[in-house]
Amino acid sequence: MRKLLLIFVLTISTLVASAQSVLGINFGRPYSEVKEALKTRFGKFNVEEDKGVLAIYDFNMGSIHFNSGKLYFQWDGQMSKFYRAEFQKWDGMKNVESMKNERMYLKGLIASKYKTFEFKNSQGFICYEFLGEEINGITMHGEISLVRAKGKDDIERLYLFLLYNPIADFIEENSDF
Repeated sequence: MRKLLLIFVLTISTLVASAQSVLGINFGRPYSEVKEALKTRFGKFNVEEDKGVLAIYDFNMGSIHFNSGKLYFQWDGQMSKFYRAEFQKWDGMKNVESMKNERMYLKGLIASKYKTFEFKNSQGFICYEFLGEEINGITMHGEISLVRAKGKDDIERLYLFLLYNPIADFIEENSDF
């Protein structure tokens, strides 16, 4: 009986350890759990709520500083599931090489976990798409991109985006249409 219990615990811990996550938060988790996890990690004053989206500002993820991050949820009545994450870092137009170096560093980190595919965006910047193996019904999919754009303050900047768009059974692809 003890051996059976031990095998069960090891199986569950392996499944939990190999779950697809970002910031240590598994995709598919409910809004309330994600909100508490973010507050615990970044402090209650760094987490904002906006119409079912959680936002964090001026934080480090690994060794990279991001200016903002948004975690998106699909809602069905009171039920919610974390299904998408978007992080961005921005800098002035004078720092193109620095932002390219940040992009390459980020690509190296992502490439250690996922297959990466290179492409050029419409502005000529090299970008990367990444794809992982299916684990527990979730396939990690995302993108690293560098773009030149105007911010809300109408100032042109370089934006480094890290997007996670996992593919999972619980994500209702037609929910936005």
